[in-house]
Amino acid sequence: MRRGPQGLLSGQDNRGIPVDTLPTMRRAQALYVSLGFQRVAAYRFNPVPEATFMKLDL
Repeated sequence: MRRGPQGLLSGQDNRGIPVDTLPTMRRAQALYVSLGFQRVAAYRFNPVPEATFMKLDL
């Protein structure tokens, strides 16, 4: 994953891998946290108001 695409957050200076998950995806959220992802502000529209947005800095 560290060799993956860079600059995926278009319009931002940060490089990283963004993800968004649904409230029911608790295992996925735990996995992302264990890999170093951190919560961030919404970076795109998600129709689920409770969606969690995360990013892994590269």
